[in-house]
Formats: sequence, C-alpha cells, structure tokens
Amino acid sequence: MKRCRSVCHITALLMFAILLFSSCSLRHTASSQSQTLLPSIPSPISRLPEETSQFYLSCPSPSYLSEDTYSSVTSSHALPTSTPVSLDSPSDSSESDVISEDVHILTAEYKGIHFFANDPQEEQFLFITENGEQSFTFDPIFNTKEYALQNTLKVGYLYHLILKDGLVVSVEESPNMGTLTPVVTATPGENTIKNLLQLAMMPVGSTLYVYGGGWNWQDTGAGPQATSVGMPFSWGAFFEKQTPEYTYKGTDFNGTSYYPTEGKNDYYFAGLDCSGYLGWTLYNALNHQSGQEGLVFPSTEFAQSLASKGLGTVSTDLEKLSPGDIVSIKGHVWLCVGKCADGSVVIAHSTPSSSRSGFKGGGVQLSAIGETEDCEAYKLADQYMSKYFPLWYSRYPVMLCRPQTYLSFSAPHSGIFSFDLLSDRSMFNDPEGVRSMTADQVLSLIFSKDSEAITSCFIP
Repeated sequence: MKRCRSVCHITALLMFAILLFSSCSLRHTASSQSQTLLPSIPSPISRLPEETSQFYLSCPSPSYLSEDTYSSVTSSHALPTSTPVSLDSPSDSSESDVISEDVHILTAEYKGIHFFANDPQEEQFLFITENGEQSFTFDPIFNTKEYALQNTLKVGYLYHLILKDGLVVSVEESPNMGTLTPVVTATPGENTIKNLLQLAMMPVGSTLYVYGGGWNWQDTGAGPQATSVGMPFSWGAFFEKQTPEYTYKGTDFNGTSYYPTEGKNDYYFAGLDCSGYLGWTLYNALNHQSGQEGLVFPSTEFAQSLASKGLGTVSTDLEKLSPGDIVSIKGHVWLCVGKCADGSVVIAHSTPSSSRSGFKGGGVQLSAIGETEDCEAYKLADQYMSKYFPLWYSRYPVMLCRPQTYLSFSAPHSGIFSFDLLSDRSMFNDPEGVRSMTADQVLSLIFSKDSEAITSCFIP
C-alpha cells in the first residue's frame, strides 16, 4: 500500500467482496434477466460542475450496459446496487489491493490490445501496473455486444480494475478531462445551416488528426465519439498531451505512431480524420440523443452516401458551391465555410498538415483553397486561426490547398453534396440565409458572441 484509505472505503470494499463471493456462479450467467458485476461508471453528478451535470445524464448508455440498467443509473443519479464500488482518484503510480486470494483491485494504465483473437472474448488487453506490463482477459459479460470493450477502453487512460479468478469483472475509467473549451458553441439537434457550421467550429484548433478517429475500433463505421451528442473531452485531452512534434504516423524522426495496428483503430477516441470529423458534425446537427445510426463514410464516397440517405443532392457544379456544402474528392472530404470575391474558398476539415517544425500532425482546422497566400480565403483563415486558436496557430500554419486537387472531381463517386432545403422531406433549413453569404460574412456570424448557443457540449 502506498497511501492510506478511509475506514469507510475499506468497509465498502469488504462488503463488495462478500457480495462477490455470494454470487460466484453469476459471473458465467450474462443474460438480460441476470446482469451482475456490470462494469461500473462514475456518478455523472460527482464528476461535473453543477451547471453542466444535467447534460451528462443525456449521454448514451455505455455499450456494455443494458438500456434498463442504464435507465436506473440516470433516473436515480446513483450507481446500480450491483455495481462494484468506485475507488478514490489514483496516485501517479499503480497500486493493488488484495481483498482475498482470488479478488484483487488495482489501478492501471491501458496500453492496447496485447493479443488479437478471432473470438473477441478471448482478446488480451495490455495494462501498465505497479508490477510492470500485464495482460488481462475480461469476463465475457463485457462483450455482450460486438467489440463493446474495444470501443470503450482508451489507450493511455487510467482504469480501476477488479479481478476475480484472474478475469477482470469490473472496470471504471479514472477522470481524465482536458481543460480546453470550444470557442464556438452550438445546439445539438438544431438542423440549420448556421448551427451546422457552428458545430463544425467546435473541434477546430483542439482536435488532432488521427487516422481512423471517429470510426469504431474495428474500422467498419461510426465509433462511439461520432455518435455522441456533445464534444468528447478525449479530443482536447489528447491534444494537450502532445508537442509540436506530434505525428499521426511514426517516422524515423518520431517513433510514436497513432496509426491503426493490424487494421484496428486503437486511438479511435483521441482525434478525428476527415470522415470522422464531418460524421460527428452531421450527427450532432441531426440528433438530440446519442447512440443512433452514425454518419461516418469513406471520404471519397461521403457526399454520395449522404445523398443516398435522402438528405440532399450531389453535383460537380462549382458555381453553386455554398456554405454548408460537403465536398468529396479523391481520398478526402471537406466542408465549405464560404467563397470569397476572388474565387478562393474557406474550408473546414481534418487533415494531417505539417507543423511549423515539419511534422505531419495537423487536425481540425480552417484552411484556404487558392493559388497563393495573397488570396482572400487564406487571409481570412489566418485571421481567425491566429485570433481564436493561438496555441494551435503557434504549432500549425494555415494550410493553402491547391484548387487543382481540392476542386477536382475526377475520382468515382466524388462531388459536392448540398442539403435539400426546399422539399417536404428536407432535414435542414436556412432561416439566416447563410448559404447566400460570403466567407467573411459567415465567419463573422458564427464567431459572433451573439450567435453562441445555450449549450456548451462535452462528454467524458
């Protein structure tokens, strides 16, 4: 033991141990009628300022909890009675408590998948404990849904684990929140072009490019962050941990790589790629609740995928390019913020642009499509990035995107997606007339204090 615990805490742990032994057979009965030893979650009230706690209660149920169980959590503002006790905040080093010969409690840092198995329930997960690296197998109850655990654990985060007979039967994430807050705020579920653009500005300047960010761990579609109402703390926390030498893929100069391993997105939670960014933005514009169908698609097919869902139409007519349009090109997708009088375009996207020190990191940012840095779009992007995102701007210059690449639709399925604003089936509207504005008018509107919405959205 490296620190003292209160008598109440020890008593609570002993009570849980008694409960665990009295229900030893339940560990192998993970049916919907008998859910015990469920993964614990921190009380949303205890971890948040009073004025924001209500927002957390509207967040989705964790993928490994049944809807009935999660409803009991949020309705009572407390953990279920069958949930293992929470531990105090961990110290800098890991430590372990032995409740009995076969029940252990420890705090450890998650490092990723140690052994890939064909059966997700046989996966081994690597943690750093006080005894060094250790791999654990989780109780099958954690994977009642496909890859539930892999889409919950975050590499580099601290977790409180309870083990019985060598299997992890409970896991609780230790608070690991960043300090960054969005410059622009927006209202989830308000499907106007103005609110869409406000939502798109929320991750700007605080979310790094991660290949597969916004996708699920298994890289088959939208991940938990991209189907959550609100902006995850994990994006800003990851950005704050990195230096100007951050690179999304390891190089000879920087060996740390956040690129997918064996096709799996271990850092799905840490940042966003281009598709994940726009998928999250659209999801929040269209939904009031988390956990619904996601809108993350391959970048080149992104525009066509939205059209196939009846949200709008796709064309290649650059004359009609307007604020709020989503543009798919070969290997990339971006959002039109607005056009300038000289024909240059201000865009928002997530891309691995080079830092001022030459490392390909980048992320969610405002950029310009134009021939030179003298174009109006570049000057606007530089003005807003330097003013509102100074930390980011100190690391990353504004990116100048060549029209020959960003306005080319030679790839199959590429094109400009525009929301249908006129038909009876229209999902979006434009009461402010944003689509007829120039880039400088749009930026002035969405960065105006008068335009800020009532909700500053974060999720843990």
